[in-house]
Formats: sequence, C-alpha cells, structure tokens
Amino acid sequence: MRTPVIDRQSIEQFIPLELMREFYYNSLPKYKYTISNGLDPYGFSTNGLVLYLPLWALKGSSFKSVDAYKTTATVSGATWTPTGRDFNRATPDYIDIPATATQLDFTSGAFSIVARITGGSLADWETVFTKGTLNMNGYLFIITNTGVISLYTSQAAANQVSNSGAGEIVDGVDYTIGCSRSGTSVVIYKNGVDVTSSSGTHTNPVTAATDIATIGTYINHSSNPFDGIMGDFLIYNRALPVGEHLDIHNRLSWRT
Repeated sequence: MRTPVIDRQSIEQFIPLELMREFYYNSLPKYKYTISNGLDPYGFSTNGLVLYLPLWALKGSSFKSVDAYKTTATVSGATWTPTGRDFNRATPDYIDIPATATQLDFTSGAFSIVARITGGSLADWETVFTKGTLNMNGYLFIITNTGVISLYTSQAAANQVSNSGAGEIVDGVDYTIGCSRSGTSVVIYKNGVDVTSSSGTHTNPVTAATDIATIGTYINHSSNPFDGIMGDFLIYNRALPVGEHLDIHNRLSWRT
C-alpha cells in the first residue's frame, strides 16, 4: 500500500524492509495499522523532513532514522514499549544524535519540531530536544515544571524564548507538541493548535555544528531529563503551517 501525501512523496520509501511489519502488521491488536479516524497514519508530508524517529517501532540500543538521511541514533536507557520509548527521569534516559547530522544545524533557516508524548511527572523542567548549548548556540525545546512548552534559540551570552501558557502539559496525558520557527518568529503548538502565549524575537541561533543533539536530556545527559513516553519525533527544515501541525497530530495520535 502506497501512502499518498500532499507533496507526492511517501514515508514508505524510507522504511527498511525489516520495519515494515512493525508499521503495518503489528501482532498486538491495539497497535495494528488502522485508519479509524479516516487518515493514513503515515501519510504526513516528507517535504523538508530531516529527522523522523518512530520510537514505537525502533528497537535496540541504536537505530537509523526513517527518512532520507538515515541518521544513526544511540540510546541510553529509554526502554522500548509498543507506544514508544519510556524515559525515566531517575536514570536519566536519553537518545543521542551525532554532530555529523548537519541537517539539524539550523541558523537562519526555518525549522519545525514535533513530538508525540505521554507526559510523566512534572517535577522539574523536561528536555524534549536540544541541539547546542543554552546561552551559547543552537536551540532547545523543553517543557517546564508548570506545564509550559518553550523553544529557546541561543547565541553567545544571549537567548530568546517563546512560550505557551502554563498548564498546557499535565501528568499522564497524551499530547502532540510542536514548534515552528520562521525568521524571528516562533509558534508553539499543542495537538495541532497554536497555544503561543509569549513570543520572543528570535535572533538566528549560532551554529551548533560541533555538538551532538539529544532527545530526553540536556546535552550533559543529566540536566532537565524527560519523564514519560515519546512515541514519534520529527524535525523539518521548514516552518510547518498550523494545518500541517494539526494533520500530523491527527495522524500520529492513532495508536494512543
């Protein structure tokens, strides 16, 4: 079955044969391929997709991303479950993406991040993704202990931040969270809806080309660990409009 998408490309062209069973023939009835909401769950656009990690399907201590770049990611902890990787704050658990993944070195260019998560205990700030060093270079996508979704961009001795309001994330609930940066503007999304409460004027982040990228903790592998399950993680090299954020949410939420 081919997956039609709006740009006439298909994520199926990037799915390795050994993963096809996970995507389409999962033996657990609850997680079988379905179109219960009328949408092909893998029919999201691949236009500008630079990283796709379907963490509910990718097992083992290392794996390649399901996209044109086939980036190798390495896992520390983050136990596999049928709905995604379970990150434990106490360990803490994380997934590293090497510095050689230069398609993630955004400076002046637009980008978007989307993650399908189940929130855990908001005892502290929780890192969803970071590339670079806060107050120095790169960008940071994070949830605060008051349930605020935030994106930081950084340069030497400077940061800019855009936030959702408080209470957007609570414990034990499934969400699709995202952000899109275009020029100096950032929009924060929850379940495909714009929930931006305060907007910074985002100066171009300094390149973080020498740094790894990390899912689940800050780059030191100890600060602000994520606590909960992450099922899907995507990065685009363009600013997704609200309609695409909503479309991705509707497609990714089919398993939960």
